[in-house]
Amino acid sequence: MTKRAFHKHMDDLTSTYGPIYALDLLSDTTAREIILTKEYVRQIYDCEFKDKIRFLHLDFHAYCKGDKYDQLKIMVSKLESGLQDFGWFVEDLQARKVLRLQTGVFRVNCLDSLDRTNVAQSKLGLTLLQRQL
Repeated sequence: MTKRAFHKHMDDLTSTYGPIYALDLLSDTTAREIILTKEYVRQIYDCEFKDKIRFLHLDFHAYCKGDKYDQLKIMVSKLESGLQDFGWFVEDLQARKVLRLQTGVFRVNCLDSLDRTNVAQSKLGLTLLQRQL
């Protein structure tokens, strides 16, 4: 049922942003989340864009159990190749000149809580901002 929607979504993302690093934050211990992760992986490897998609599964709750968000450094190290390859967008607002383009995007997902996604994306963003300073 989701193959067509998945294909359209990945087509839109790769057309707009280029390569994708798909970060899956679902649980390794919850049956329905395990099924969703397996289906997500299957859809990636069955789609025509698979050569433009890298995938990382990280059980967010297992890594950050007890509010240990410093463990996200493990996530950052695993995504390092994407952070390096994709770079980040930089614009000189006064000169109205683009100095650097981002050449890929991270697509982060979880199930029913945006908290996991927001925390992971915030960590990636802060990591890149710290590299700029």
